[in-house]
Amino acid sequence: MYKLEREIILDKYNEYINVISISPSPKKRCLNRITKKYTNNRKLSNNVNQNSCLELLLDPTDMCEFLSPDNIEHLIAYFSRKNITIDYQLTKLMQKSNYHLLFYIK
Repeated sequence: MYKLEREIILDKYNEYINVISISPSPKKRCLNRITKKYTNNRKLSNNVNQNSCLELLLDPTDMCEFLSPDNIEHLIAYFSRKNITIDYQLTKLMQKSNYHLLFYIK
């Protein structure tokens, strides 16, 4: 089972972008294809540290770009083609305590 969450990162142009992280690190080949390691030691602000190493999802329709939560339909279509299911019950339960959670998949 994998957890997908919203994250904010600083890109190489020093602009904030919304992305989707996956944890734990994917073992499934179809998920590995759309995952890229992201390492950054910069701070988002004076009092907020960003995770230094994340596994981020790439847009399945453009493997050069990180997937934005605004384009989640690309990810859901990819999951459908690869027989990856969303665990709606667990997601609904856990979203009450984790605002950044998008969903759990299996």
